[in-house]
Amino acid sequence: MKLSTFFTTCVTAAALALPAWAGTPSDHAQLQAIAANATFAERDAGRMWSYASDNLDWMAQGNQLMRLRDDLNTLGRQVHRLQAENALSPGQQRRVERVARRVNLMAADTQGAILFGRTHRDDLFNPMYTQTVSQLYSNAERLNHDARAAL
Repeated sequence: MKLSTFFTTCVTAAALALPAWAGTPSDHAQLQAIAANATFAERDAGRMWSYASDNLDWMAQGNQLMRLRDDLNTLGRQVHRLQAENALSPGQQRRVERVARRVNLMAADTQGAILFGRTHRDDLFNPMYTQTVSQLYSNAERLNHDARAAL
């Protein structure tokens, strides 16, 4: 095998091993920040789920829901900023859109849980509330997975 053929083969193999990246290093840094914040959202949703399971009072659950809401607001801003740049590959754009949809769904569920808890502080074992909290945790796990897949 000629040296030039060997070099071309190695470069081609290395290029195929790398993920397709259409964006700038700044876009990649934004995706990394989104993935990190998705991890925070999953952590906070997990704590919320454990608080609800342990029958902690509304103050503890409400504070945790506010943390989750802040995580989701941060994620929403980050995703919107990244989508506005429109510099991602089509595959990455689809994955970021999936993250955006999940963030919006979770934000609505979080707000619903906050409103329910404020008006039903003594009824936190209501199946509607506990199901919402469980769903938030499940969606947070999926959000974290989707955000990591967008990298």
